[in-house]
Amino acid sequence: MVKNPLVSIAVTCYNDAHFINACLDSLLGQSFKDFELIVVDDCSTDNSFEVIKKFAVRDKRIRAFRNEKNLGVSGNRNICLSKARGEYLFFTDSDCVASKNWVAEGLKTFRGTGCAAVEGSIVYVSEDFKPSYSDRVVRNSFGGHYMTASMAYRVGVALKAGGFSSKVPFLEDRDFALRVMKHGRIIFNKNMSVVHQRIIWNAKSFFVRYSNDIVVRCVFNREHGLKVSKRYPFVQLSELFLIFFPFILFMDLFRYKFSSPYDFLLLLIRYPRAFYLRFLVWKTAFREKLFMI
Repeated sequence: MVKNPLVSIAVTCYNDAHFINACLDSLLGQSFKDFELIVVDDCSTDNSFEVIKKFAVRDKRIRAFRNEKNLGVSGNRNICLSKARGEYLFFTDSDCVASKNWVAEGLKTFRGTGCAAVEGSIVYVSEDFKPSYSDRVVRNSFGGHYMTASMAYRVGVALKAGGFSSKVPFLEDRDFALRVMKHGRIIFNKNMSVVHQRIIWNAKSFFVRYSNDIVVRCVFNREHGLKVSKRYPFVQLSELFLIFFPFILFMDLFRYKFSSPYDFLLLLIRYPRAFYLRFLVWKTAFREKLFMI
């Protein structure tokens, strides 16, 4: 155990036993060595925590915890924040692999700019990977997304910002970053990079999660003063046009890679999803007294 680490690295995990080996290997192999690694398992139903414990036996920098009940993404990250003993807290996810200089690059930006936080880049699988239609692509090449797959905060500032909000079911990492920005700048460093391992949409998540994310984004924007424009109060115009012009759906055949029958199944799901999305948007607009189309 590192008594007074400069850096705390935080990894939250839920049912990622098939990913977390590569994640922890990459973190333990960092070129910068003065860190503690906080890994919190959110009551996984697979053998994630068993995998984590094996790593903890191997390397004393790891502090492994398992929640007694599922706290969700925000609650789990707040556990990490409360246990951090370093001056800087680096977040990544259990399905990501950090580049060897990930921590070193973040520290270089902190020291060179005096910023409150550093946003790193996210590569999906590899720079030259061609995702299929069913790939749930997670990528950040130019910044402004503030995804905790590759973020670092000054611990003092993160505590002042109040941690992650359990009231925001999606985009909680962006919500947190915007509150942090009230205390200082967030600088993007492309060289502070992680690779997101491959994830395939299942039919339910493709249908429901995407729609819920869009609705939360509408309310989220209003809460942070990014009000829906009075002139252009539109949400996902492409999905709205799809309802009236179904042939647009088949343009995806030319825009994306289709490599399995499952890709075509998701293509067909997209049309009813457009109706479901619009229903949720209008329902949210009525409830929140927003004008959205």
